[in-house]
Amino acid sequence: MKLGEMLVRDGRLTTEQLDQSIAKQRAVGGRLGTVMVELGFIDLDTLTLFLGVELSTPIATRAALEKAKKRAVRILKPDEAAHYRCVPLLIQERQVIAAIDDPHDMESLDELLRITGYRVVPRVAPEVRIHKYLERYYGVECNPRFAKISDFPMKGESQAAAPARPLPGLPKMTESPVIAPTQAPPLRTIDDESATPSVGEADASHGDDSFDEIELEAADLLFELDNDEEEAAPAPISDSFADEQAATVVAPAPTHEEYRAISVADTMAAMEEASGRNEIAKALMAYASGVFDVAALCIVRDNMAFGWKAHGAELDRKRIETLLIPLDKPSMFAKAIASEDKTFHGAPFPATLHKYLFKVLCCGKPESVVVRAICIGNRIVNVFYGHLASADASLEEQLAGIQEVCDAAKNAYVRMITNA
Repeated sequence: MKLGEMLVRDGRLTTEQLDQSIAKQRAVGGRLGTVMVELGFIDLDTLTLFLGVELSTPIATRAALEKAKKRAVRILKPDEAAHYRCVPLLIQERQVIAAIDDPHDMESLDELLRITGYRVVPRVAPEVRIHKYLERYYGVECNPRFAKISDFPMKGESQAAAPARPLPGLPKMTESPVIAPTQAPPLRTIDDESATPSVGEADASHGDDSFDEIELEAADLLFELDNDEEEAAPAPISDSFADEQAATVVAPAPTHEEYRAISVADTMAAMEEASGRNEIAKALMAYASGVFDVAALCIVRDNMAFGWKAHGAELDRKRIETLLIPLDKPSMFAKAIASEDKTFHGAPFPATLHKYLFKVLCCGKPESVVVRAICIGNRIVNVFYGHLASADASLEEQLAGIQEVCDAAKNAYVRMITNA
């Protein structure tokens, strides 16, 4: 659903206001959300929230932009930040969380990785805020049109006095809300080994939601912006930016294993003994290296698939770190997730994301591929991709094997988390 339609649906905008915004956009140009803010129909916080829903991307709030860290800001020069409309917020290992006005611009994300050495994890923010913080942190002159827009609630709308509005798509608040119980029900606990249900028993008794309360390691599932140990970025940065940037810590180069092919039985045995997510992934990729010419394993978070492990003769192994697939956009990955058995098998259909995928994997378009999602309950943890280069090759025989080892990976994750 488009931005304007969502705003009307949720009572943030009238149909007449939407029509007026579209008319002004045609007359003066610019993005529709910016025009709505200019006309005073919505504020920037509302626009930010709905952009996140429209683009299925986590948002960069004003508070997050205020907390941008000095080390993160300085990985880009002012002209680079302005060109890519990017405000880096926080560096975590080989990744940088950054506010961007177009989080699905894969070419820009790819270029930012080449420039900085860090994979960019995008957070969407309105272009108005991006430009204002580019001026604040980099001294880039703000567009006069954006400079006129206030970054505070609309006149007459006090955040302290006004009742909280519902999130997009949720019903409006009632005057007599249901009161929550005085004590929340306890999470599932396991007192002794005898009380630990097997994976099969849990699935049978609780259905697909049996592991909804299980969380993987925090590093796999989310990023935190509230890191007070790092120095906040100055406003604006100093004139000696170029000299200080040269001293910025460079992201460590990722290391990649060469996988030794193993059988399904050996893969299952390795996963039963695995004590960490890297060991689980290594076992899965070792099996895949003996079956597929090209294979990749992605970590899934925030409805995005991030490149993690890869196998392929022509593959530039560092480039797998650049892979970023939005799972709400048309692709084999989205098809696999939407299917009942979480598997896509067949010829890759025409899609922009597929061209990008094959570019990162340094291969041509294959005749047939396998994509399999690894899930714990309703949560997607990993997505596996594999293909054979030969046009005459069939993947029918490989389907059962990859499904078996992916299920074993799920069980290994569940065992690891339960034991922890």
